Amino acid sequence: MKTKIISFCLLLLFTTSFNKAQEWEFVGLDSMIIYGLEVRGDTIWAGTRDLSMNDNSGLYKSIDQSQTWEKLDSSLGNKTVTLFSIDKNNSSKIFILKLYYQTGYFFRTTNNGLSWDSVGTPGDAPITDFIISPIDPNEYYVITHTRGHEWETIELFYKTTDAGNYWEYKCCPGEQEFGIVMTFAIDKINPNTLYISGASAGEFFRRSTDRGNTWQNLSSPNVSIVFLDFFIVNRIYLFNYSDKIYSDDGGVSWQNMAGDYTPNAHFISGYQDSKTSIIYAWFNEGLFYSENDNIYWRLIPGSQNLPVIQPSIYARTMKNISTDNNFIYIGTANGIYKTDYATGIDDISNNTLPAEYYLSQNYPNPFITLLLPFLIKFLKRVLFP
Repeated sequence: MKTKIISFCLLLLFTTSFNKAQEWEFVGLDSMIIYGLEVRGDTIWAGTRDLSMNDNSGLYKSIDQSQTWEKLDSSLGNKTVTLFSIDKNNSSKIFILKLYYQTGYFFRTTNNGLSWDSVGTPGDAPITDFIISPIDPNEYYVITHTRGHEWETIELFYKTTDAGNYWEYKCCPGEQEFGIVMTFAIDKINPNTLYISGASAGEFFRRSTDRGNTWQNLSSPNVSIVFLDFFIVNRIYLFNYSDKIYSDDGGVSWQNMAGDYTPNAHFISGYQDSKTSIIYAWFNEGLFYSENDNIYWRLIPGSQNLPVIQPSIYARTMKNISTDNNFIYIGTANGIYKTDYATGIDDISNNTLPAEYYLSQNYPNPFITLLLPFLIKFLKRVLFP
């Protein structure tokens, strides 16, 4: 009987702690769709679209964990920012895709938004995506967007090695007359390697190992969002409306990924923690996570109730998940939320009670604080009558 009572009391404590870890806290920027998100310490950047009557869309920054926000691109107007990239060594150097309808224009600041320069694109065409090379800060890759005869969408892949003064057409010749759409990624382990998924007269998937100079045709399903692993060589994840697959041989062969989602789960955005290697995928059914060495997608509790961004053309460029300070942050259809992912992931993954219980600076839970002294007295009476 004593054992049962003690077990019940400990279970009550641990269950309360577990539930606390799974709560999602609103961070800020309500009435904003968050398409892009990055967190570094106390600083948060967010690419937004304003849903209110006052059009305040743009790139926002907070240096005090969301207590106050500053709009960095006011001089460029109030259009949506769907994608941005911050220099790893100089956070004042930022690139953004400023949206005008479904495409946008490429801008750069080197002084934290005090002034912006337009990055010239091939033929001054709008773009749908860009990546700054991790090898060379003056090497950019973009996908331009134009219209062909009968208004087919034509997206073309270009590269510059001199910060946008001169562009080289890099992919995929001979297919433009059919219309073409694409998405691309750079290998995080070997940045000389690029992947492109696209559709023209038919679907294609290509790999370049020389930074876009030559290409190899590979097989894949329909046009997909390409996501590459930080830690496993030749590991590729592909997501589209129906397929969730991965490859361990650079796209030569593919395997299906399993998880706790339904067949109707639509991919919104992905992210990998560069410290833990945990990968995250946000679907319309919630935020899921998986270890990269044993892929199985599990739901992070409570995320299924967050405001969902509807899958759209912007899904290929959305990067609205970030981790720092033992929290995971997610941009939603109505602001930013966070949860204690370190504790939460461990609890969900192990599916057991913690081996140890301690109170950190984010604790104690007020309920536990009030209850703990009474439980200690009760246990003493039971154990030592």
